[in-house]
Amino acid sequence: SDYAHRGYYSYFFDIDEPSNLIEDVIVNHLLPLAKGKCKNPSDKIIGAEWWPHTRPIQANLGHNLHFDTDESILEQEGVVSHPLLSSVLYLTSGYGSTAGSTVILNQSPDSKEEAKECWSCKPGENSFMVFDGNLLHGVLPCPGQLDTRPSHPKEITWGDTQRDPDSVPHRLTFMVGFWTRRVPDKMKGRKVYGPCGMLPQRECTEWVKQIYDYPKLVERSKTMEETQVPKISPAWQHISAKEDIDLLEIPQALDHRFFVKGVPECFHESLFEKDIES
Repeated sequence: SDYAHRGYYSYFFDIDEPSNLIEDVIVNHLLPLAKGKCKNPSDKIIGAEWWPHTRPIQANLGHNLHFDTDESILEQEGVVSHPLLSSVLYLTSGYGSTAGSTVILNQSPDSKEEAKECWSCKPGENSFMVFDGNLLHGVLPCPGQLDTRPSHPKEITWGDTQRDPDSVPHRLTFMVGFWTRRVPDKMKGRKVYGPCGMLPQRECTEWVKQIYDYPKLVERSKTMEETQVPKISPAWQHISAKEDIDLLEIPQALDHRFFVKGVPECFHESLFEKDIES
């Protein structure tokens, strides 16, 4: 299906009786944990948007700072709308410090001042993080420590991984946005490979067929031990430019917004820019 070249896309379903493995995991395992973090008990989660995310470990640029939004209504009406809660399920470990931490800043599109603090969550296999859906977040770059390369389960040497990039261990996460409204209702056109799309037909796509042909999960998730994500302050470091030094120019394709001007307005403005990865 040429997934790697389709850009950003996600899937949306109504919170109801789950019909496949992924919906089962979300409704019966992740949703109860997320509900415990709702600030307003009257908020009713009626839908979930989900998508996986993977990056090779070692030296990589992380993932750009961004807001989770309803991409369709933003494009159609210029309205900024967020899920009630955003979440990350870590499916792999952090491989030491070679897999980037998720960073969440205490900053929303409506913020008038830059974030004073942020939270940095290191990947931990089978751990689940929940945060307010309107907060700025991303994945920090990885340093690529060559002397601490993790051993690969298939015992592939690093020389082999250089020839075969797919064999490099990956940082694998599963994202879920929990919504209080049915996002597709306001979409002018809902695509299979687009924001809040529908699943491909199971007859044509093997992975979709597999998530429908699954054994029911009888055992519920074991109670996770709740821990606080480390808080860091200040969130931003100001850099003074010197007259005799050229200003840093970052190519758009590599700009993950870790070096910015005009915080916090620049992040609100970025919502209306084209070709920004979500």
